[in-house]
Amino acid sequence: MAGRQAFGSVRKKRSGRYQARYRDNRGRDHYRTFNTSAEAHRFLSMVRTDLARGEWLDPNLGRITVAEWAELFMASKRDIRPGTRELYCYLLRCHILPTLGPCPLVSVTPEDVDEWLNTLRANPLLSSTTENRAFRLLAQMFKQAVRYRRIPASPCEHVAAPKDATREMLFLGPPQVAALAAELGRAHLPYRTLVLLAAYGGLRWGECAGLAVRHVDPVRCTVRVERQLHRDGRIDAPKSAAGTRTVKLPRWLAEEVAGTIAARQPAADLCEAHTDLVLLTPEGQSLRHSSNFHGRFWRPAVTGSLPPELHKLRFHDLRHTAVAIAIDAAAKAGEPLNAKALQERMGHSTIRLTLDRYGHLLEGHDDAMIEGMVNPFEQSAVG
Repeated sequence: MAGRQAFGSVRKKRSGRYQARYRDNRGRDHYRTFNTSAEAHRFLSMVRTDLARGEWLDPNLGRITVAEWAELFMASKRDIRPGTRELYCYLLRCHILPTLGPCPLVSVTPEDVDEWLNTLRANPLLSSTTENRAFRLLAQMFKQAVRYRRIPASPCEHVAAPKDATREMLFLGPPQVAALAAELGRAHLPYRTLVLLAAYGGLRWGECAGLAVRHVDPVRCTVRVERQLHRDGRIDAPKSAAGTRTVKLPRWLAEEVAGTIAARQPAADLCEAHTDLVLLTPEGQSLRHSSNFHGRFWRPAVTGSLPPELHKLRFHDLRHTAVAIAIDAAAKAGEPLNAKALQERMGHSTIRLTLDRYGHLLEGHDDAMIEGMVNPFEQSAVG
C-alpha cells in the first residue's frame, strides 16, 4: 500500500523497497527508491524544503557526463578568441576527457580531481603551465555547472590549484641582439628585421608577422600595430584594445624595415589576404610561428650565436629584451622613465601589468630618486 503525505507519495514495491515520488515546480515527476519507508519520507521532506527555498536541483541534470557537459560548455563560449578556443579543445582532448570524460557530472568529487591532478603531475613531458591551465579550465566548467544549477557545488572549489612555475625571462644585450639578428639574416634577410622589430620595437610574434606595408611610415619612423597573424593564417586585431598602437622606431631600424619592404618577393600563390605583409618566408609565403621556423631557423641561430646560458631563448624573450633596452636607453640619455609611455609602447592593457612584469628592471632608479630628496630642515635653515 502507498503511504500518503501532503507532499509527494511513498509506495512499497514488490522488491520490499520503498519508492518516493514527487513533482517539481514545473509539474515533472521524479522518483527515488529507499530501503525503508522512514528514509523515503525524510527524503520527501528535504525535497519539499529545498523547493520552497528555491534550492532544489533537478537530479537528472547532473547525470550528464563531463564529456557531454564539455560540449555544452564550449558551445556557450561564443566570444572567446580562436586561439583560446584551440587551447581549450587541446586541454579537453588530451588532458581532461581521457580521465574524467565518462564520469557523471554530479559524481565527480574533490578526491577525483586530486587523483586526476596527480596523474597529470606524474607525466614528465607535461609542464606545470599546462597542468595549471587544465585545472583552471576544469574549474571553469564546474563553476558554470553550479551556476546553471546542474550540481550543488564544484569539486574543484576546495582543491589547491597547481602552481604555475613561470619560466624565467631571458634578456639580451644589444651586442647579443645584433649577433642573433645577423645569424638569422644570413639564412634569410627579412628574419634579421624580424628580430630587430621584436627586440627594439617590442612587437609580439603575431604582430611582426601580421605587419602590413601600409602600416610602416619610414619618414616618421613608426609602425602602426593594428593586427596579428595567427598560425592558421587568420588575421585579426591584437588581443586587447591596448594592443592597437603606434610604435616609434629608431631611424636606423625604420630604414631597415623600408629596405625589407623594397626587397619583398611574394610568392605567386600567396593568398590575397597576405599579399601586403612586410615579412615573408624564403618561399615568399606568410610567416607562421611553426615548428618549421623554430627548428629550421630559430634554434640553430640561437645556439650558433649566443652563449649556452641563453640557448633556451624563446622568441617572446625578445619582447622582454625590448623593455630592458628601452629602460637602459632612457637611463643613458639622462631621462626619467615614463612608465605610462612604456605601457603604451608594449601594448599592455594596464600600467600595473607593465610594472608587475618588469618592475625588477628598474633597480637603481630608486637610488637616483633618493639622491634628489633634500632634507627639508636644511632647506628651511638656509631660507
